Amino acid sequence: MLPEAVEAVKRALQGGATISQITRGKPVGGGKANRSLIIVQFKVLKRHRLEYPDFDRFVCEAKADSKSVGQQIRFSRARARIQTARVREEANDYHTIRAMFPANFPGRDDAAQNLFVAVYEGSLKREDVRARVKRSERISQAAIRRSFDEVTRFELQGRKVIALGDIAAGECAQHSIEHIAVCHPSRRGYTNEKNAIEIAEAIAALGFKGIEKPG
Repeated sequence: MLPEAVEAVKRALQGGATISQITRGKPVGGGKANRSLIIVQFKVLKRHRLEYPDFDRFVCEAKADSKSVGQQIRFSRARARIQTARVREEANDYHTIRAMFPANFPGRDDAAQNLFVAVYEGSLKREDVRARVKRSERISQAAIRRSFDEVTRFELQGRKVIALGDIAAGECAQHSIEHIAVCHPSRRGYTNEKNAIEIAEAIAALGFKGIEKPG
């Protein structure tokens, strides 16, 4: 081997390259061969190692390090594939749960999100999702409207109103009640801090003393 080839091999091995990469063009961690990665033919490298024990010892030590690097890369790729599959599975689960609700169900997206998160937090079993949806369906839009008509709208007269969640905001709008619409405190997909900040901002906007809008 020419001196410059020896130095190139050393640099490659120190950089984490494998024997397969520098002699056959196979990338570390696997993948399609790339001939541009080839530095020397395997038989030439083998002969040089036999002729120069110090160089052979250097290669052996570098091989041990590159094997560890290769394993890390393979593990990283495996984790990435698992993560991608998990994200795809979660998206499918969400849409499956959402499809269980009637198309006209009030707050359908929020309700589906709540059940989806409950499943992945472990507080709700997959086999119990449909039963939970059925229980949710029992509170019909007509019942919500009737309750608002007969009770809630009278309680809100003369008051400053914050509507927590889409259903409350929709009823306030339906009954021409002036309000500030914000998220429900149990909204999923956001941190408790984020939900609290939005509600605190709404309270501050109504002019209540002692409530400072977060900066």
